[in-house]
Amino acid sequence: MSGFALVFDTQCPVSSQDQDFVALKSHVADYKQLDLARSCETSGRQCVAVKFDTRSTLHRGVTIDEQTGSWMLAVGTVLNGENNPDDGNLRDVLTGYLKRGNAVFEDLDGHFALVVYDKLADKLLVVSDPLGMMPVFCGRRGNRAYVSTSALAVAQAVQATPSKYGVYFFLSVGEIYGTHTLWQEVRRLSGGVILEMTPAGSAESVYWSFTVNDEITRLSLADTADYALALLSKVVKQGLEREGRVWADLTGGFDSRLVTMLMDRVELPFKACCGGPKRSLDVIISSRIAQGLGWAYEHNILPEDWGKIRCGWLPRAIGKTDGHLDVLKSSSVLWDQEQRAREHNVSIWGLGGEIWRGTYWNFELLNAGRTPKVNYGRLVDFKYITSVNRTVFADVGQLAWIREELKTLLRSVGDRYAGFPNTVQLDAVSLFDEVAHTGTQMGAVIGQQRAIAPLDFKEGMVGAFSIRYKWRIHSRLVRLLLDKANPVLASFETEIGGPASPMRVTNLYKFLPYWSLLAKQLVRKASRKYLGRNLLPGPRRVPSPYPLDYPSLQWRCETLDCLEQEDLLSHGHMHSGALYGAEGLASFLKQARTEEFRQEGFLSRIVTVEMALRAVGTSF
Repeated sequence: MSGFALVFDTQCPVSSQDQDFVALKSHVADYKQLDLARSCETSGRQCVAVKFDTRSTLHRGVTIDEQTGSWMLAVGTVLNGENNPDDGNLRDVLTGYLKRGNAVFEDLDGHFALVVYDKLADKLLVVSDPLGMMPVFCGRRGNRAYVSTSALAVAQAVQATPSKYGVYFFLSVGEIYGTHTLWQEVRRLSGGVILEMTPAGSAESVYWSFTVNDEITRLSLADTADYALALLSKVVKQGLEREGRVWADLTGGFDSRLVTMLMDRVELPFKACCGGPKRSLDVIISSRIAQGLGWAYEHNILPEDWGKIRCGWLPRAIGKTDGHLDVLKSSSVLWDQEQRAREHNVSIWGLGGEIWRGTYWNFELLNAGRTPKVNYGRLVDFKYITSVNRTVFADVGQLAWIREELKTLLRSVGDRYAGFPNTVQLDAVSLFDEVAHTGTQMGAVIGQQRAIAPLDFKEGMVGAFSIRYKWRIHSRLVRLLLDKANPVLASFETEIGGPASPMRVTNLYKFLPYWSLLAKQLVRKASRKYLGRNLLPGPRRVPSPYPLDYPSLQWRCETLDCLEQEDLLSHGHMHSGALYGAEGLASFLKQARTEEFRQEGFLSRIVTVEMALRAVGTSF
């Protein structure tokens, strides 16, 4: 993976010695942990750009058209139908643009960002991938535009101020959606967008958006399975065949199992990998699968003193995630990716399968697919704002405001498919969520790995959107695909109970743990919402020679000790202190040092926001 930064001035030429550009370039290198020695610079009449390459970079350097002097740079993974050179050369894409204009981008897939300088037209284009997975951020100050793969670097360049909306949104939900960031003056590009900059100003246009194919919706279950297996096999083969041997996520769930099944089916080389404690279900199940199928496999486990080590990873995690993901959790993801980078440069992620399995419809119960109406209030309460400690806030009313803002935002996404069944609208919301989470993770591992999530390629996603909702309930279609292509793989248990095989009369007894889990989850969520407490206890822990989980309390206390030494959570010294009541925050931090504490995610959001504000040097 690689990164980039550019400055465009509507009035004056910009050189590589320009102070703004030098500072922007340096900040991107620092935040994203990129090597300035591996960077290359290029320029146009009123713009200058830098591209950072790493060991995992596919599209290296800058592609130049010698005839016109136009150029193109790319980060991530660009797919151009069947024309994907092993060395990642993008000359055909640049040539296609010079001949066909913006229409050439409609043919592209993958997770990427492109920068194109059209010398003849004297304009600069920044192109996001179809879904917007690769994070690209932009901001303006005066007559200058700043664009980069680092939101923090752009925030520094435009002297940004914190966004009350963005910060409260992140504290409430744990992610930031759409074009919003933690900064008022910085935004993220949407998917399928072309940002065009000229001396006259800038404009945005959409080059690709989703459609629903009714012909696919009308297919029978058997025909849908044939269609989906052929489609996904083609997508995976075309997208990954030039990569050579790669890492492939493998857990106890469905999505990573689906991707590894497809890679095995089209004979692509990979080594499966799973992270977690030795006796976690993910590790137990994935190791059994790898052993049973003869797949190469590795298990990464965090070091015993991770609570102390983690403190050194937190500033790095802030820079790499731009403060848009839980920093405590993200630090462990970055540690895992660094272990992988020692052997292979590319990781294949199993993310993106939720739409194939209709997981966003669960809260609609019997209404799924039967009406175009979506209960967005219930969606927000059941899936988004579930772990917030109201007592720490100085102004609790902000939480109610964010809840309404989130409902409005999600409704605006679903309404793009108004008139379709609520399952289609919820698929759109699910993808909106997926872009925020998976895309930010992809941007975070820049410099370590080039991450690819083939279930999030546009061609496969269009198919998933179009498949009849009934075939996806309770992972019915995915179960059938696994059983059809690799029945041995499908026979292994899943972390949610029962095998990954289709449910039949002859094997229903195997799924009793699955139905029990669903019932308990429903009771817990309903009781938390309506009673304010869980009616059911958490999962029972079984005696084992190995820990079922990491020593969370010990690590949390060790990390808090480090943070306290830096006064990072001392109310009077916090850049975000105005958001919290001193007594409420102190009480919350005291609870965080107890065994009963269950809000580590919310604690991490508080740490994340504070570190992000400190990184940019601003405050509320």
